[in-house]
Amino acid sequence: VGHSRERVLAQTQNSTATEASPTESEPRPHAAERRSRWPLRSLSPRRISAVYLWIFFIALFAVITPETFLTQTTFSLLFRSGVITCVLALAFLVPLAAGGYDLSIGAVMALSLGIMIYLSIHSDIPVLACALIALVASGLTGFLSGYVIVRLHVNSFIATLGVGQVLAGAVLLLSNNTQLIGELPDYW
Repeated sequence: VGHSRERVLAQTQNSTATEASPTESEPRPHAAERRSRWPLRSLSPRRISAVYLWIFFIALFAVITPETFLTQTTFSLLFRSGVITCVLALAFLVPLAAGGYDLSIGAVMALSLGIMIYLSIHSDIPVLACALIALVASGLTGFLSGYVIVRLHVNSFIATLGVGQVLAGAVLLLSNNTQLIGELPDYW
């Protein structure tokens, strides 16, 4: 009796295992078929939902106010201001992908802008050289943040929050707590 129960259990397990596994008679997708579905998978809403939302909002505002939204001025302002936000989002994305946070990106942007405008107002340095100096200062700030996080083992959240506060103070000192307004060439 004991052997027959074991035999029945073994047969049941074998039959369910063969039902679950694909048989040779079922066609498996070829590599060409899998490659042909690849572009469709890359366009799925799970991967690029922000693009679909962007298209949705453009269509929505185009229907609601076509006389003001569908103008060259609106698109020009939209794409000019969006570039800065996209660059900052990419700057935030790199440490986030590594499992850290960089809360100082806004302060780094403010510092580079402050340096750029301060140098263009108070010196005769060409605009491109001012931009390079601001870029180097931003890079050094990132190096300092990275050193504090990696070598001194400070949590990235705390370290970049502190660096952001120090940079905000540096911008206040640089600008003397006033608005910096500089003259940039037309091509800039």
